[in-house]
Amino acid sequence: MNAEQIRTHAADALAAGDWDVVAAVMNAVQVTASPRLCYAIESGAAVEDSGNDSTAMLNILLADPNGTMIFQKLSSSAGVEWAHPKTQQLLSYFVAYAAMPVAVKNALTELSAPTTFPFAGVTAEQCEDAWALSLKQTALTRCTEAMEAAQAEYRSADSTPATIVQAMLDSLGAV
Repeated sequence: MNAEQIRTHAADALAAGDWDVVAAVMNAVQVTASPRLCYAIESGAAVEDSGNDSTAMLNILLADPNGTMIFQKLSSSAGVEWAHPKTQQLLSYFVAYAAMPVAVKNALTELSAPTTFPFAGVTAEQCEDAWALSLKQTALTRCTEAMEAAQAEYRSADSTPATIVQAMLDSLGAV
């Protein structure tokens, strides 16, 4: 949970400063995690967990040019998103024409499929802490920008202490 999620889902309670209501709203929120990339070891384990032989599935992949491409991605840092629609088309092809069991397709798909989960157990204190952290990060960003503006002015050939301070104030939005 972060400040942007609080702002998105609990803006009214946030405006009222009622952290108990913010927490109650956040506990009701469902969040969907993005599909994730999977790699060789976890994919092989998912095949084995489905009751199938990972070596046999590897042979199915390597017997096909598209399967070889998937294997190369699995073996590299690229990874494979099994739940992606294009990957699902290939898996359906392997099920229909290359003797890949449906259980393997389902296990691999589940491995990278997007999942939805609640913000269960969020407390008012956690919400307030997340919001305070956001305010501190914003302040730090503004200070860093002001310092960078002052440094740029300092490097200017015609800078004076007054122009350096003014550059910092302008960056902060002060008059």
